[in-house]
Amino acid sequence: MDLSFLKGTQIVGIDIETTGVSTSKSFIREFGLCLFEDGIYKNGNSGLFSGGVCEAGALRVHGISDEMVNGKPTFSSKAVIAAKHLSNKIILGHNVIAFDLPIVIRALQSYSKDCKIIGDGPDGKIRVIDTLILARKYLKAPSNKLESLCAMYGLEHGGHRAKGDVISSWNVFLKIVEIMKINDLDKLITLV
Repeated sequence: MDLSFLKGTQIVGIDIETTGVSTSKSFIREFGLCLFEDGIYKNGNSGLFSGGVCEAGALRVHGISDEMVNGKPTFSSKAVIAAKHLSNKIILGHNVIAFDLPIVIRALQSYSKDCKIIGDGPDGKIRVIDTLILARKYLKAPSNKLESLCAMYGLEHGGHRAKGDVISSWNVFLKIVEIMKINDLDKLITLV
């Protein structure tokens, strides 16, 4: 597959596992981040964080109990580092615009009102590749859940753990590019 249209890009894939489903109240339990340069995986990591009490539904999804994060730092305590890794890069994720980014931005702001993601798009906007939006637009699949898309296309699913889900989102992104023969980055970007 020709990924030459990604030459010169830095894309940061992110995924979070949280204490619940509310973007205004949930805390980040796990944060996963992977860097892709020129369309090639460079490195990735994830970390567990304390804060809040995990709702039963969220616990059933990711399995990260309150005991597993006991004594861990809060995500907000790592806000400056997170903002640095996310700034001036394209951000990729599955449902990242509606879920992950609002929670990450709220966590950064709870650390300091000046702690933010600096976008490299027009007017300082953040350039985002949201694979859920792209799947709905291009694939017309029976289900656009990340695990469903992975199963449909024979891709490994990350099992609702942050770094694994970042890799799954990247693989869904590549599948969309391949199927739709897209070679124009602007067709894949949403500005937020």
